[in-house]
Amino acid sequence: MTPERTKTPNQGYVYFGLRGTFDPEEITSRLSIKPTSSCAKGARYPERGLPKTSQWEVSTERIVAECIDVYELADQIVTKLEGNARQIKDAIAELDLYAVLQVVLYLSTDDGVSTPAIGFSNRVLEFLAMVNASIDIDTYILPDKTDTEIDSAAPTKQCDELG
Repeated sequence: MTPERTKTPNQGYVYFGLRGTFDPEEITSRLSIKPTSSCAKGARYPERGLPKTSQWEVSTERIVAECIDVYELADQIVTKLEGNARQIKDAIAELDLYAVLQVVLYLSTDDGVSTPAIGFSNRVLEFLAMVNASIDIDTYILPDKTDTEIDSAAPTKQCDELG
């Protein structure tokens, strides 16, 4: 018997990242914010290999849902960082860092699944302008899956649970 086909939900997350040649511990200390992930240039990390730049990131969780609201995910990141906007701006300038708000979306090809709401509030745009950060959006197409293949490790939310 063929497994029943279920809808393949969208997946996505947003993170604010700093890149350059720096000690990630110094950024953590300057900002008094614990990153979701970080690594130093040239250090060996089993899951990342040998990074070409240092990286410091604050990320949302990976959302698995029929509808993903990038507005809300970006606001979550800015809420965590905006109290330290001056320190972030100073670190970027003093250490010659590249700053980005990164949106990563895995899009379903199912006709019954909504496309993500992609946009940014004025608050997010003002924060990014203040710290001199750019926006980058990466999109990937998800393959169709049967109900036994859905990524069970990622948290699943319904549309009404977002926000």
